[in-house]
Amino acid sequence: MDPEHLRWMRELRASTPLMSSVCTGSLVYAAAGLLKDRPATTYWGALDHLTEYDPTITVKPESRWVDDGDTITSAGVSA
Repeated sequence: MDPEHLRWMRELRASTPLMSSVCTGSLVYAAAGLLKDRPATTYWGALDHLTEYDPTITVKPESRWVDDGDTITSAGVSA
C-alpha cells in the first residue's frame, strides 16, 4: 500500500471522531496501524489478510460489522 496514503490515514484518525470502513477498506486501516489491538472484520475472502497486516487484530469472521467505539469495520456486501 502507498506509504503516503497510510500516513494520511493516520493523520485523519488523529482528528476524526469516528472512522468506518466497508469491505476491504479495513485492510487499509490495518496497514496504517489503526486496528492495533482491536476487533475487526472485512470481506470474507480477505479475512486472513487482516492479521497479515497486524497480528494484534482480533478478527471477527462471523460479524457483519464490528463497532469498536471510534472505529467501525464491516464485512462488505453482506453488511
